[in-house]
Amino acid sequence: MLDDLEPANTRAGRRGPILIVIFAVFVAVIIGASILVLNASPPAASQPTAMATVVLPSLALGQKSLFDIRGNSATNSNKFVVAGNWDLYWAYDCTQFSQGNFTVYIYEDSRLSFETGSVTQFGAKGSDVVHYHNGGTYYVQVISSCAWNLKGVNL
Repeated sequence: MLDDLEPANTRAGRRGPILIVIFAVFVAVIIGASILVLNASPPAASQPTAMATVVLPSLALGQKSLFDIRGNSATNSNKFVVAGNWDLYWAYDCTQFSQGNFTVYIYEDSRLSFETGSVTQFGAKGSDVVHYHNGGTYYVQVISSCAWNLKGVNL
């Protein structure tokens, strides 16, 4: 009640220093935060993603490794010749992107082979083996920005 009896300019006079203190604290917090941000260390460089690996069974008598390639961008294998049955072991890991595309095309005599089929995957990661039964001169093309590994085995 006594506050009601005080003149308005006296109450305003008390608020002035309080507002100045609040403003000063606010400015100090902003300046302190700015200094912390400016002095912060740059983020560490991202670690290279480990390449996807394929567990290749031991080669049995008469089996021959046709190719063993790995990477994280599109590429082609060298040409290889098979008389008949051969296996394609593949693996990909797109976890650094959450998920992604992985495609392998098989070319026979420099033409896309529709008889052998392709591998097309979308996801975080995966691996498998595909069995082929046609002989010929082939090469494989990988299209992916994920980590991947391919191995071909002549059976």
